Amino acid sequence: MKILHISTNDYGGAGTAALRIHKAFLQAKYTSIIMVKRKESDVSGVFQIGFGVASRVLGVLRAFLRIFLFRENYFMYGAIPNFSAQICNKLEEIDFHPDIVMVHWNSGFVEKKELLKIQTKFKSKMLFYFMDMANFTGGCHFSNGCSGYQQGCNKCPADRLKLNHGLPNYTLNSKISLMRSISAIPVSPNNFVASQSNNSIVFSIPSFVAYIPIPNDIFFPIHSSFVENSKVVILFGSPDLTGGRKGGDLFLKMLKIFDRRTKGATMLRRIEVLVPGLNGKFEDSFENLSIISCRRAKTEKDLSSLYQNSDFFVCCSRQDSGPMMLSESLMSGTPVLTFDVGIASELVVDNVNGFVVDMEDVHSMAEKLVEICNYNDESFSSFRLSARASAIKKISPEAFISSFETIKQ
Repeated sequence: MKILHISTNDYGGAGTAALRIHKAFLQAKYTSIIMVKRKESDVSGVFQIGFGVASRVLGVLRAFLRIFLFRENYFMYGAIPNFSAQICNKLEEIDFHPDIVMVHWNSGFVEKKELLKIQTKFKSKMLFYFMDMANFTGGCHFSNGCSGYQQGCNKCPADRLKLNHGLPNYTLNSKISLMRSISAIPVSPNNFVASQSNNSIVFSIPSFVAYIPIPNDIFFPIHSSFVENSKVVILFGSPDLTGGRKGGDLFLKMLKIFDRRTKGATMLRRIEVLVPGLNGKFEDSFENLSIISCRRAKTEKDLSSLYQNSDFFVCCSRQDSGPMMLSESLMSGTPVLTFDVGIASELVVDNVNGFVVDMEDVHSMAEKLVEICNYNDESFSSFRLSARASAIKKISPEAFISSFETIKQ
């Protein structure tokens, strides 16, 4: 069986996910290739499709219009059309006739007419793999509570100037037309996104679920208990502790609550916070913990090392359809302390492989951190073992292929 993947990039969050799925297929002995607009990896089967000057100029114009027309926190990357890559021509050139086409994050890369052309020419089964809500809304990646994608995007709250220009509704209707004309099959990375897809008017069938595969030969544990006996090493993934989608301000607020809560208390271990590429200096803000900045990971092995040398990964995201870092942490045998966002409650089981607290409940999160500081080695070893075991079961490449076998039937 031949599988074609379409993704804007093979790097970054969505691009990395697409590349990992491609690699999972290769590992399972499928014939798989991936076509991208921008390429960084040297993985076999990755083809970069070049764009002309006109497309690059339009890309800049699209970015300007998006900033001018739409509110930033809706991430309206898909609301303005672009020139399309000529995928069919490349497929003919390399004599590759796909049985299945899997469209991943596809912003400013392959437009509707080209997807229709691929499906018509090769009679391929068309799968759309979601990283967020973009494939079934009027262009937003996060709806922020708006239900327009369930009935029509006539009054879009992302419309910065209230111009009622109709772009979101036009985009939504275009997606409805495309998805139904090619009998598109929706595939979500978790049940959280699947529930959103199932509420959308774009797809007429329920979404399948196939978790993003995390390579278990790269992400694996090296410690059986605490990294160092005298402290708990906490990893936070965002370098911005002042705000934003990843909740850096909430993380900082939680640390301050923890610091006040533990003032004068006797604990088995103190906290050391690890933040790759930290923006700003916060070391003087605390009495009972330290914050250390380290280099950002440049490779997957670098990233794996960060998890391996941490005792807990903390997620304070406000908006997230993943996050993938949560999955990577569990595969590395590092338990997770997280808000109930995205995939969290599907992978993290309280008191087994981590803790899930209500959204923005920084007080409960701080209390859990106090609890963690007083674990003995035996208790914490159990968390590490459970983190790895749960990841192997749900988010390994083998688990992904098993889910795909159900979808392709």
